[in-house]
Amino acid sequence: MDTDDLGSQVSPLQIELHLRFFFDVFSFIQSHFIFLVGQTSCAFIYTNLPKCWDSNHKGQLGYEDALNRGDNVNEMGNYLLTIDLGTEKTLNQFKSGLAQACTILNDDTIKCWGDGTYGATGSGSLDHIGDGSGEMGDSLAALNLGTGKTPVFVSGTLYSTCVLCDDDSMKCFGYNGQDHLGYGDTTNRGDEANELGNYLPVVDLGTGRTVVTL
Repeated sequence: MDTDDLGSQVSPLQIELHLRFFFDVFSFIQSHFIFLVGQTSCAFIYTNLPKCWDSNHKGQLGYEDALNRGDNVNEMGNYLLTIDLGTEKTLNQFKSGLAQACTILNDDTIKCWGDGTYGATGSGSLDHIGDGSGEMGDSLAALNLGTGKTPVFVSGTLYSTCVLCDDDSMKCFGYNGQDHLGYGDTTNRGDEANELGNYLPVVDLGTGRTVVTL
């Protein structure tokens, strides 16, 4: 079989199909980054804004109500809205705990919403955030991690949240019943005023030891 002219035998239709396949794969990579964590399922579209579905009894989906998404018809696809993170705010990184969610935004701030039990959202109260009108978007304040502390990575567990800062230090808040937060006590953090910001210490990992990842 003469293979010298195989390249010239590729039809325009074959070229079109290959191009379609390439762009379909590229589009999927660009617009389908999916997290399935705790009681929340989220996908990040190319605008870097999340769409979330699943259980929403404590506002963890961020739609300013307590209605589950995805358990009835006409709740997915174009019916499912992106979450309002604020004016010109998009996400860089996202993490969900059991029923709380946190995202590091494009301006290097961090916002959390959902289940406020034990202070897991760092709001300074036990209130749930995202289950009522006027709680998301520009109304949702960024967390104060303290002077000179910029978040670069966030991790959530059941009712606890830890943030890696740009100086390789780590701060944690939320449930601390068995010293989950690493502060040498069992006091929850983030459920009362004056517990975040400079009031919240970094976790002491020992002399010369810094955090690489969470």
